[in-house]
Amino acid sequence: MRVLVVVALIVFAACSGGAAVGPPAAYTSHVCAASSTMGGELNDAVTELSAVSQTGDVPGMLTAINRVQAATDKLQTQIAGTPAWAPGDPLTTEIGLVATTYGRAVKRVRDALATQDQATLDLALADVAAGNAAIAAAVKDLTSAKSAGLSC
Repeated sequence: MRVLVVVALIVFAACSGGAAVGPPAAYTSHVCAASSTMGGELNDAVTELSAVSQTGDVPGMLTAINRVQAATDKLQTQIAGTPAWAPGDPLTTEIGLVATTYGRAVKRVRDALATQDQATLDLALADVAAGNAAIAAAVKDLTSAKSAGLSC
């Protein structure tokens, strides 16, 4: 019986060319939508926030932080309920970290503007930098997930 199982596995590998099995459709749907949000709306909003934070433009910062919040909320919604897929689990984790880190930055920017506290604003900008690093890690994980069969 064991020989039949081994033979069946060899035949399967030969017929499939050893190709990786792709992710579940729900994984692809969630992660590709979140990846699009990170590369589009969130990236644009964070870029705007970083630029206006250097000028001291409070109304501009509030507009930018509202855009970051909207993109972060969208990202959280998109990644919620993503099914497990071993080759893509690091990507799912990084996307969650991106949303959490930028969410913390949003709160800190609002607190800094309300209290006029530069130290809190500096912490918020550090959160933005950490979010940027998480996006860079997510891009690496996305590349790995694509080599394992993800197609966005």
